[in-house]
Amino acid sequence: MTATKITVKRVCELCGKEFLSQKITTRFCSKDCANKAYKMRLRLKNVQQSEKQTEEKPVLNLKDKEYLSVNEAAIVLGLSRRSAYNLIYKGILRATRFSEKLTIIKRSDIEAMFGKGTAYQKQERKTPSPVGLFYTTKEIMEKYKICESMVYQIAKKTPIPKESRNGKTYWCQKHIDAYFRKRNPDANIKDWYSTNEIMDKYGMTKTAVYTLVSNYKVPKKREGNATFYSKQHIESIKGR
Repeated sequence: MTATKITVKRVCELCGKEFLSQKITTRFCSKDCANKAYKMRLRLKNVQQSEKQTEEKPVLNLKDKEYLSVNEAAIVLGLSRRSAYNLIYKGILRATRFSEKLTIIKRSDIEAMFGKGTAYQKQERKTPSPVGLFYTTKEIMEKYKICESMVYQIAKKTPIPKESRNGKTYWCQKHIDAYFRKRNPDANIKDWYSTNEIMDKYGMTKTAVYTLVSNYKVPKKREGNATFYSKQHIESIKGR
């Protein structure tokens, strides 16, 4: 009795076509594909060998060389050309420059360089110093009589340390107080005009008021969303 031949469906590893084969180990659909795949394997092997030789050859050639260029020194050290130059610029690696295009490094100077370095020590992570006490946003609003949006505008313009706890934002007291100290008016100024009061008294437009206080640098203070200007300075400028 003749044994029945079984065929299995395979996919060619080179061209991707399906084909029927009597062996489950057949990798290619035709002799042509098998030959092409073999040549590709040989080509890849030759490329890999060439790359390996290229990498090893400079080091072998430089092994007994006493005087090196910067590029050669970089190869010996396993560094980039830029890193080698950085060592030279910092005075870590000694080099002699004979011309604009010729810089020579002695192998003995490369070896001596390792005697100059310090032993490697693991860097300890620095613990940030405590910022100190904090204000809540509401406390800043109450103390300095400003609205909530103003608090966030200040934080956007000025790097004020903050923390978030349970959904609330806490602001460093030291930095908040320093910010408002710089902007607080002279304590000797007791009387203030609002913008509307200046407009009414002197018959000025709002734009004219802003131009006046800006040109003459009139001291001002803010309370909430309102701005007040020194009464003494305004009257002095306007001749009462």
